[in-house]
Amino acid sequence: MLKLYPFHKEGNICVDDSIISVANYFKKNYMYMYANGLSFTYSPRIVHGESVLNKIRTSCMYPTYDYLQDFVGLNVDIKPRADFSKDELICFIKKSIAENIPIGIFLDAYCIPWNKKCYQKFHMPHSFLVIDINDKEENILCIDGFLSTKTECLSFENLFIHTSVMIFNSIPPKETESFIKIIQQIINGLHENNKLDNCDSIRDFSLDIQRIIFTDEEKSIYRDLENSQFLFGLKSIEYGRKNLADMFFYMSNQFPNQRENLLLLQSKLNSISEQWKLVIVFFIKGFYSNQSSQYMNKAAELLSSIANNEENITQLLLSLTY
Repeated sequence: MLKLYPFHKEGNICVDDSIISVANYFKKNYMYMYANGLSFTYSPRIVHGESVLNKIRTSCMYPTYDYLQDFVGLNVDIKPRADFSKDELICFIKKSIAENIPIGIFLDAYCIPWNKKCYQKFHMPHSFLVIDINDKEENILCIDGFLSTKTECLSFENLFIHTSVMIFNSIPPKETESFIKIIQQIINGLHENNKLDNCDSIRDFSLDIQRIIFTDEEKSIYRDLENSQFLFGLKSIEYGRKNLADMFFYMSNQFPNQRENLLLLQSKLNSISEQWKLVIVFFIKGFYSNQSSQYMNKAAELLSSIANNEENITQLLLSLTY
Protein backbone atom coordinates (compact mmCIF):
# COMPACT_ATOMS: atom_id res chain seq x y z
CA MET A 1 0.00 0.00 0.00
CA LEU A 2 1.27 3.45 -0.91
CA LYS A 3 1.56 5.89 1.98
CA LEU A 4 -0.43 8.60 0.20
CA TYR A 5 -2.84 10.76 2.16
CA PRO A 6 -5.89 12.79 1.10
CA PHE A 7 -5.34 16.51 0.69
CA HIS A 8 -7.78 19.29 -0.07
CA LYS A 9 -7.28 23.02 -0.51
CA GLU A 10 -10.27 25.31 -0.95
CA GLY A 11 -10.23 26.51 -4.54
CA ASN A 12 -8.65 23.33 -5.91
CA ILE A 13 -10.22 21.09 -8.50
CA CYS A 14 -9.93 17.33 -8.04
CA VAL A 15 -6.75 16.83 -10.06
CA ASP A 16 -5.03 19.62 -8.06
CA ASP A 17 -5.67 17.76 -4.83
CA SER A 18 -4.31 14.53 -6.31
CA ILE A 19 -1.15 16.27 -7.53
CA ILE A 20 -0.56 17.84 -4.12
CA SER A 21 -1.00 14.47 -2.37
CA VAL A 22 1.69 13.07 -4.66
CA ALA A 23 3.92 16.14 -4.23
CA ASN A 24 3.70 15.71 -0.45
CA TYR A 25 4.52 12.01 -0.84
CA PHE A 26 7.70 12.89 -2.75
CA LYS A 27 8.38 15.91 -0.47
CA LYS A 28 8.02 18.37 -3.35
CA ASN A 29 6.96 22.02 -3.22
CA TYR A 30 3.71 22.17 -5.18
CA MET A 31 3.03 25.94 -5.16
CA TYR A 32 4.35 26.60 -8.68
CA MET A 33 1.79 24.22 -10.17
CA TYR A 34 -0.56 27.23 -10.17
CA ALA A 35 1.60 29.31 -12.54
CA ASN A 36 -0.87 28.93 -15.42
CA GLY A 37 -3.80 30.20 -13.37
CA LEU A 38 -4.47 33.20 -15.61
CA SER A 39 -5.27 31.16 -18.73
CA PHE A 40 -8.68 31.23 -20.44
CA THR A 41 -10.17 29.10 -23.19
CA TYR A 42 -13.57 29.47 -24.82
CA SER A 43 -15.07 27.15 -27.42
CA PRO A 44 -17.12 26.88 -29.46
CA ARG A 45 -18.75 30.23 -30.02
CA ILE A 46 -22.30 30.63 -28.75
CA VAL A 47 -24.88 30.42 -31.53
CA HIS A 48 -28.20 32.12 -30.91
CA GLY A 49 -30.96 29.64 -30.18
CA GLU A 50 -28.66 26.64 -29.72
CA SER A 51 -28.13 24.69 -26.54
CA VAL A 52 -25.52 26.36 -24.34
CA LEU A 53 -24.69 24.07 -21.44
CA ASN A 54 -24.19 20.97 -23.55
CA LYS A 55 -21.76 22.56 -26.02
CA ILE A 56 -20.08 25.71 -24.73
CA ARG A 57 -16.95 25.33 -22.65
CA THR A 58 -14.87 27.91 -20.86
CA SER A 59 -11.97 26.86 -18.69
CA CYS A 60 -8.65 27.70 -17.11
CA MET A 61 -6.19 25.00 -18.10
CA TYR A 62 -4.01 24.50 -15.06
CA PRO A 63 -1.84 22.96 -13.85
CA THR A 64 0.12 22.24 -17.01
CA TYR A 65 2.37 19.23 -16.82
CA ASP A 66 5.33 21.21 -18.22
CA TYR A 67 5.18 23.45 -15.16
CA LEU A 68 5.19 20.41 -12.88
CA GLN A 69 8.37 19.19 -14.51
CA ASP A 70 10.08 22.57 -14.58
CA PHE A 71 9.55 23.87 -11.04
CA VAL A 72 7.88 21.17 -8.93
CA GLY A 73 9.87 18.13 -10.04
CA LEU A 74 7.00 15.82 -11.01
CA ASN A 75 6.65 13.99 -14.29
CA VAL A 76 3.05 13.09 -15.16
CA ASP A 77 2.39 10.62 -17.95
CA ILE A 78 -1.21 10.27 -19.17
CA LYS A 79 -2.17 6.91 -20.66
CA PRO A 80 -5.55 6.63 -22.45
CA ARG A 81 -7.93 3.78 -21.73
CA ALA A 82 -7.09 2.17 -25.06
CA ASP A 83 -3.52 1.50 -23.87
CA PHE A 84 -4.65 -1.21 -21.42
CA SER A 85 -6.75 -4.33 -21.53
CA LYS A 86 -8.51 -5.09 -18.24
CA ASP A 87 -5.84 -7.58 -17.17
CA GLU A 88 -3.04 -5.24 -18.25
CA LEU A 89 -4.51 -2.42 -16.18
CA ILE A 90 -4.64 -4.55 -13.02
CA CYS A 91 -1.08 -5.80 -13.57
CA PHE A 92 0.13 -2.26 -14.25
CA ILE A 93 -1.44 -0.89 -11.05
CA LYS A 94 0.06 -3.76 -9.01
CA LYS A 95 3.52 -3.20 -10.47
CA SER A 96 3.34 0.56 -9.94
CA ILE A 97 2.32 0.20 -6.28
CA ALA A 98 5.13 -2.32 -5.72
CA GLU A 99 7.59 0.22 -7.17
CA ASN A 100 6.14 3.14 -5.13
CA ILE A 101 4.86 4.88 -8.24
CA PRO A 102 1.61 6.79 -7.56
CA ILE A 103 -1.22 6.16 -10.00
CA GLY A 104 -4.18 8.44 -10.66
CA ILE A 105 -7.41 7.49 -12.40
CA PHE A 106 -9.70 9.68 -14.49
CA LEU A 107 -13.23 8.30 -14.27
CA ASP A 108 -16.73 9.62 -14.89
CA ALA A 109 -18.15 10.66 -11.49
CA TYR A 110 -21.33 8.80 -12.51
CA CYS A 111 -19.40 5.60 -11.68
CA ILE A 112 -17.83 6.71 -8.37
CA PRO A 113 -19.87 5.55 -5.35
CA TRP A 114 -18.42 8.05 -2.86
CA ASN A 115 -19.35 10.95 -5.14
CA LYS A 116 -22.83 11.23 -3.62
CA LYS A 117 -23.82 14.22 -5.76
CA CYS A 118 -23.10 12.55 -9.11
CA TYR A 119 -23.12 8.78 -8.60
CA GLN A 120 -25.59 7.23 -11.06
CA LYS A 121 -27.11 10.70 -11.56
CA PHE A 122 -24.79 13.00 -13.54
CA HIS A 123 -21.81 12.68 -15.84
CA MET A 124 -18.80 14.73 -14.76
CA PRO A 125 -15.03 14.18 -15.19
CA HIS A 126 -13.24 13.34 -11.95
CA SER A 127 -9.88 12.01 -10.77
CA PHE A 128 -8.44 10.29 -7.70
CA LEU A 129 -5.40 8.25 -6.61
CA VAL A 130 -4.96 4.48 -6.17
CA ILE A 131 -3.08 3.30 -3.08
CA ASP A 132 -3.72 -0.47 -3.10
CA ILE A 133 -5.40 -3.28 -5.00
CA ASN A 134 -7.36 -6.28 -3.68
CA ASP A 135 -7.56 -9.18 -6.12
CA LYS A 136 -9.68 -11.33 -3.85
CA GLU A 137 -12.40 -8.69 -3.40
CA GLU A 138 -11.84 -7.35 -6.95
CA ASN A 139 -11.53 -3.73 -5.92
CA ILE A 140 -8.98 -0.97 -5.47
CA LEU A 141 -8.40 1.31 -2.49
CA CYS A 142 -8.38 4.99 -3.36
CA ILE A 143 -7.86 8.42 -1.85
CA ASP A 144 -9.82 11.40 -3.10
CA GLY A 145 -9.06 14.49 -1.03
CA PHE A 146 -11.49 16.56 -3.08
CA LEU A 147 -14.45 14.49 -1.83
CA SER A 148 -13.36 12.42 1.15
CA THR A 149 -10.98 12.39 4.11
CA LYS A 150 -10.87 8.60 4.29
CA THR A 151 -9.84 5.68 2.09
CA GLU A 152 -12.50 4.73 -0.44
CA CYS A 153 -13.16 1.50 -2.35
CA LEU A 154 -13.89 1.09 -6.08
CA SER A 155 -14.85 -2.16 -7.80
CA PHE A 156 -12.89 -3.47 -10.78
CA GLU A 157 -16.15 -3.26 -12.73
CA ASN A 158 -16.25 0.53 -12.34
CA LEU A 159 -12.48 0.93 -12.62
CA PHE A 160 -12.56 -0.59 -16.11
CA ILE A 161 -14.74 2.31 -17.31
CA HIS A 162 -11.86 4.74 -16.67
CA THR A 163 -10.98 7.29 -19.36
CA SER A 164 -7.25 7.54 -18.65
CA VAL A 165 -4.48 6.81 -16.15
CA MET A 166 -1.97 9.24 -14.62
CA ILE A 167 1.49 7.94 -13.75
CA PHE A 168 3.55 10.14 -11.39
CA ASN A 169 7.33 10.03 -11.11
CA SER A 170 9.67 12.17 -9.04
CA ILE A 171 12.32 13.97 -11.10
CA PRO A 172 14.77 16.79 -10.38
CA PRO A 173 13.15 20.14 -11.27
CA LYS A 174 14.30 21.18 -14.74
CA GLU A 175 14.59 24.85 -13.75
CA THR A 176 16.23 26.53 -10.81
CA GLU A 177 13.81 28.50 -8.67
CA SER A 178 14.42 32.11 -9.70
CA PHE A 179 12.05 35.04 -9.78
CA ILE A 180 12.64 35.93 -13.43
CA LYS A 181 12.29 32.33 -14.63
CA ILE A 182 8.99 31.87 -12.83
CA ILE A 183 7.56 35.15 -14.14
CA GLN A 184 8.79 34.31 -17.63
CA GLN A 185 7.12 30.91 -17.41
CA ILE A 186 3.81 32.63 -16.63
CA ILE A 187 4.29 35.00 -19.56
CA ASN A 188 5.13 32.09 -21.89
CA GLY A 189 1.94 30.37 -20.81
CA LEU A 190 -0.11 33.48 -21.57
CA HIS A 191 1.52 33.65 -25.00
CA GLU A 192 0.64 30.03 -25.73
CA ASN A 193 -2.93 30.70 -24.57
CA ASN A 194 -3.19 33.78 -26.84
CA LYS A 195 -3.72 36.00 -23.80
CA LEU A 196 -0.42 37.86 -23.73
CA ASP A 197 -1.34 40.62 -26.20
CA ASN A 198 -4.95 41.05 -25.10
CA CYS A 199 -7.94 39.40 -23.42
CA ASP A 200 -10.19 39.56 -26.47
CA SER A 201 -11.20 35.92 -25.95
CA ILE A 202 -12.94 37.02 -22.74
CA ARG A 203 -14.53 39.93 -24.63
CA ASP A 204 -15.80 37.49 -27.27
CA PHE A 205 -17.42 35.46 -24.50
CA SER A 206 -18.84 38.66 -23.02
CA LEU A 207 -20.46 39.64 -26.31
CA ASP A 208 -21.83 36.17 -26.97
CA ILE A 209 -23.53 35.60 -23.61
CA GLN A 210 -25.84 38.54 -24.19
CA ARG A 211 -27.56 36.29 -26.75
CA ILE A 212 -27.92 33.24 -24.52
CA ILE A 213 -31.23 31.45 -24.38
CA PHE A 214 -31.45 28.59 -21.89
CA THR A 215 -33.74 26.01 -23.47
CA ASP A 216 -36.46 24.13 -21.60
CA GLU A 217 -34.59 20.91 -22.40
CA GLU A 218 -31.46 22.22 -20.69
CA LYS A 219 -33.43 23.30 -17.66
CA SER A 220 -34.85 19.80 -17.44
CA ILE A 221 -31.46 18.07 -17.81
CA TYR A 222 -29.52 20.43 -15.53
CA ARG A 223 -31.97 20.88 -12.68
CA ASP A 224 -28.89 21.40 -10.54
CA LEU A 225 -26.62 23.70 -12.53
CA GLU A 226 -23.77 22.85 -10.15
CA ASN A 227 -23.54 19.50 -11.92
CA SER A 228 -22.95 20.88 -15.41
CA GLN A 229 -19.52 20.80 -17.05
CA PHE A 230 -20.22 24.35 -18.23
CA LEU A 231 -20.30 25.67 -14.66
CA PHE A 232 -17.33 23.48 -13.71
CA GLY A 233 -15.33 25.25 -16.43
CA LEU A 234 -16.28 28.68 -15.08
CA LYS A 235 -15.31 27.64 -11.57
CA SER A 236 -11.89 26.47 -12.80
CA ILE A 237 -11.31 30.05 -14.01
CA GLU A 238 -12.28 31.53 -10.65
CA TYR A 239 -10.08 28.99 -8.85
CA GLY A 240 -7.15 29.53 -11.22
CA ARG A 241 -7.00 33.25 -10.39
CA LYS A 242 -7.30 32.60 -6.65
CA ASN A 243 -4.60 29.91 -6.67
CA LEU A 244 -2.24 32.10 -8.69
CA ALA A 245 -2.82 34.85 -6.12
CA ASP A 246 -1.85 32.35 -3.39
CA MET A 247 1.29 31.49 -5.37
CA PHE A 248 2.30 35.16 -5.55
CA PHE A 249 1.82 35.48 -1.79
CA TYR A 250 4.11 32.46 -1.32
CA MET A 251 6.64 34.05 -3.67
CA SER A 252 6.53 37.33 -1.72
CA ASN A 253 8.27 35.49 1.12
CA GLN A 254 10.68 33.67 -1.18
CA PHE A 255 11.73 36.83 -3.04
CA PRO A 256 11.52 39.67 -0.47
CA ASN A 257 13.07 42.21 -2.87
CA GLN A 258 9.95 41.78 -5.05
CA ARG A 259 7.50 41.59 -2.16
CA GLU A 260 5.64 44.82 -2.99
CA ASN A 261 5.06 43.84 -6.62
CA LEU A 262 4.01 40.32 -5.72
CA LEU A 263 1.55 41.44 -3.06
CA LEU A 264 0.07 43.91 -5.54
CA LEU A 265 -0.43 41.06 -8.03
CA GLN A 266 -1.95 38.94 -5.28
CA SER A 267 -4.43 41.65 -4.34
CA LYS A 268 -5.48 42.30 -7.95
CA LEU A 269 -5.91 38.59 -8.69
CA ASN A 270 -8.01 38.05 -5.57
CA SER A 271 -10.30 40.85 -6.76
CA ILE A 272 -10.51 39.32 -10.24
CA SER A 273 -11.32 35.93 -8.72
CA GLU A 274 -14.22 37.53 -6.87
CA GLN A 275 -15.41 39.05 -10.14
CA TRP A 276 -15.42 35.61 -11.80
CA LYS A 277 -17.36 34.29 -8.80
CA LEU A 278 -19.99 36.98 -9.39
CA VAL A 279 -20.16 36.05 -13.09
CA ILE A 280 -21.06 32.53 -11.96
CA VAL A 281 -23.76 33.94 -9.67
CA PHE A 282 -25.28 35.85 -12.61
CA PHE A 283 -25.30 32.68 -14.74
CA ILE A 284 -27.03 30.72 -11.98
CA LYS A 285 -29.64 33.43 -11.43
CA GLY A 286 -30.18 33.78 -15.17
CA PHE A 287 -30.65 30.03 -15.53
CA TYR A 288 -33.18 29.64 -12.74
CA SER A 289 -35.17 32.85 -13.22
CA ASN A 290 -37.31 34.23 -16.03
CA GLN A 291 -34.93 37.19 -16.25
CA SER A 292 -32.02 35.53 -18.06
CA SER A 293 -31.49 38.50 -20.39
CA GLN A 294 -31.09 40.89 -17.45
CA TYR A 295 -28.57 38.66 -15.68
CA MET A 296 -26.65 37.82 -18.84
CA ASN A 297 -26.23 41.53 -19.56
CA LYS A 298 -24.85 42.00 -16.05
CA ALA A 299 -22.44 39.10 -16.58
CA ALA A 300 -21.37 40.51 -19.96
CA GLU A 301 -20.66 43.93 -18.46
CA LEU A 302 -18.64 42.37 -15.67
CA LEU A 303 -16.66 40.22 -18.13
CA SER A 304 -15.66 43.36 -20.04
CA SER A 305 -14.27 44.76 -16.81
CA ILE A 306 -12.49 41.47 -16.09
CA ALA A 307 -10.83 41.57 -19.53
CA ASN A 308 -9.45 45.03 -18.77
CA ASN A 309 -8.26 43.97 -15.32
CA GLU A 310 -6.54 40.83 -16.60
CA GLU A 311 -4.76 42.87 -19.26
CA ASN A 312 -3.52 45.10 -16.45
CA ILE A 313 -2.12 42.03 -14.69
CA THR A 314 -0.31 41.01 -17.88
CA GLN A 315 1.28 44.45 -18.19
CA LEU A 316 2.45 44.26 -14.57
CA LEU A 317 3.99 40.85 -15.21
CA LEU A 318 5.77 42.09 -18.33
CA SER A 319 7.16 45.10 -16.43
CA LEU A 320 8.81 42.72 -13.95
CA THR A 321 11.03 41.25 -16.70
CA TYR A 322 12.58 44.58 -17.78
